[in-house]
Amino acid sequence: MTMKDAESYTAEEKMGILRSHLLDRISVSEICQKHGLQPEDIYRWREEFFENAAAIFQNDTEAQERKDQERIDFLESKLRRKEEVLTELKEALATLKKTLGES
Repeated sequence: MTMKDAESYTAEEKMGILRSHLLDRISVSEICQKHGLQPEDIYRWREEFFENAAAIFQNDTEAQERKDQERIDFLESKLRRKEEVLTELKEALATLKKTLGES
């Protein structure tokens, strides 16, 4: 087996290695020997895994609501800008009419 640098492992490979350690209870030293890794690689991956694990348990509804709210905020901002432009155009038209002597 060709040894890889720790950074060259895909997310799926890292999960497989972590799974073998956490669920199959294979020792870190055995995993390191098999994959040519350093113990700190395994510990760093494990820490990253647990730091990001909450996202797995997030409710899809919450994620969709957050996405919807971001879209609403974007569209409201766009609408405000259009209203500002229309107001500026109306003011410019009124000024132009006054300049030309129209009512």
